[in-house]
Amino acid sequence: MAELERRCVRIRLQQQQQQPNWLELPSELVELIMKKLGLVDITRFKAVCRSWYKAGNSYTCGLVYSPNNQSPWLMFPSSECESPHKRHLCFFNFAEQKQYKLKNVFQGLGPGFDNPYCVGSSYGWLIVFDEKSNNGCILNPFSGSRIKLPTITSFNGFRVTKAILSSDPTPPRSCTKSSSFWIVIMHGLICGRLAFYNYKHGGDHEDNNNINNNTWTGFGEFFLYADLIFHNNHLYALQYHETGPLVPGGRNDLVEVWDFDNYIPKKVATFKNPSFPLGIINPGVKKSCYNIYLAKSLDDEILYVLRVSAKVTIDNDTDHYTDECYVYKLVYSSQRWEEIVKTFGDGGQSLFLGENQCISIYARKFPEWKENSLYITVRPYTDRFKINRYFEYVHKVGVYHLQKKDQNHFMELNLNWEHYYWTAFWIVPNLF
Repeated sequence: MAELERRCVRIRLQQQQQQPNWLELPSELVELIMKKLGLVDITRFKAVCRSWYKAGNSYTCGLVYSPNNQSPWLMFPSSECESPHKRHLCFFNFAEQKQYKLKNVFQGLGPGFDNPYCVGSSYGWLIVFDEKSNNGCILNPFSGSRIKLPTITSFNGFRVTKAILSSDPTPPRSCTKSSSFWIVIMHGLICGRLAFYNYKHGGDHEDNNNINNNTWTGFGEFFLYADLIFHNNHLYALQYHETGPLVPGGRNDLVEVWDFDNYIPKKVATFKNPSFPLGIINPGVKKSCYNIYLAKSLDDEILYVLRVSAKVTIDNDTDHYTDECYVYKLVYSSQRWEEIVKTFGDGGQSLFLGENQCISIYARKFPEWKENSLYITVRPYTDRFKINRYFEYVHKVGVYHLQKKDQNHFMELNLNWEHYYWTAFWIVPNLF
């Protein structure tokens, strides 16, 4: 009997030795696993046990981690009816068709942020200003990291309408990553004028972090600007003119190029807007409006996207809303725009446009997105003064397939949209 018990013990010990120890996975294997996971699954991975939590943190803080491997989410600010510090952010995950809420996101911003609002998203960070104090900061809603910005003091009380970053503001993890980045804002009513600020990691922000003594510096022509994008330390800024019909040669919009390689930005080029095709506004159009976006592809092409929304009356009876998109790429050497008919760059890409800085991805990596498509958050033309018609598009995303121009539709999100009154922002989750 004793011999049988000893034999059973030996068998159990052998089985235990043969079973893998999931708590002590090799770091190389952990890295391979984490590269395949999205933000939600990384969070779940870290919640398994202490050793996996440590391994997950080591990965997201390491040099191999990049938020560019994540699929874009859509962020909805909550209603301003809530107490400012209790306002939450809703994030819609398209892969899961599920929403997540982050509560009290602005609670830790400190004094001077009694009425914060978001003016942009870049690299997984939000650019936030306060409507009363004009204090600003850059906030990572997923990690809680914050970077303080100087207060705006000299722009005649106009609020910031858009902000973009020149590069990832995450503190450098190696000597190869830039230790500074630029923030450019538009301030005004709908469109605005430009100002910049240069943030240096490791500098004494409260003393003299900026080359201009910790202040915002205005620049640009005496025009209004409608959109901005950074590429290779150059800012592309779209001038906006309120007059001129949307016909070939009928508008005077220009795209300016500003070099930010030196301490003071310098304008180095100006391009006229593309020549729009004839018949861009068809007969029968009752009312129309359009949006223009600057974007960039993963092939380093600068893109000009024109979206035309129209209210069309058919048979003198029924109103229909239509959308058309026209995409052009900049041919820098010949100073002209060339229309893109079927694919972005080498194909397989998709663009995400709206109030945020444009996002480009390889859609073939993510089954929830279609290749050579545009996903746009700005609402199409509606009767703007009918409040129910204005808000009904908050929970929808306009989809435009480049190869099938006649097949435009809306993705309808499964969320309680009545609580979200403001334009949504695309954001790529960043855990660091």
